[in-house]
Amino acid sequence: MPLGTYFIINYLRLSGEFLEALSVFAGVSFYLLLAWIVWSSTDLISNYVSEVQNLFSGGIDSQLIRLSIRLVSIVFVVIILVFGAQQLGFPAYSIFAGLGIGGLAVALAAQENLSNLLGSLVIV
Repeated sequence: MPLGTYFIINYLRLSGEFLEALSVFAGVSFYLLLAWIVWSSTDLISNYVSEVQNLFSGGIDSQLIRLSIRLVSIVFVVIILVFGAQQLGFPAYSIFAGLGIGGLAVALAAQENLSNLLGSLVIV
């Protein structure tokens, strides 16, 4: 990001509102691209781990590896997006509070589905 800003300021000689809008757009694009790269790399990582461990692709072990890697990637994507929002000027504490309240609402709404999922994981 600093290299792009240096190039825009020194070589293109942009300033004012256009520079501000362009830097916000570049910041949003950077953090969204980083989050997409983390999200899309989960399949590659889970396939690599399954191949290294010589696991059957449809087996329970490989499915649990995929699930756990996907959950970790969701956490990383949320961290990247919140950090990016903080760098762009949005208050991080408000975002965390909103995510916490939203997560609580989703968890209460999907309580029966989550209990079935956890029950099946215990059986496995």
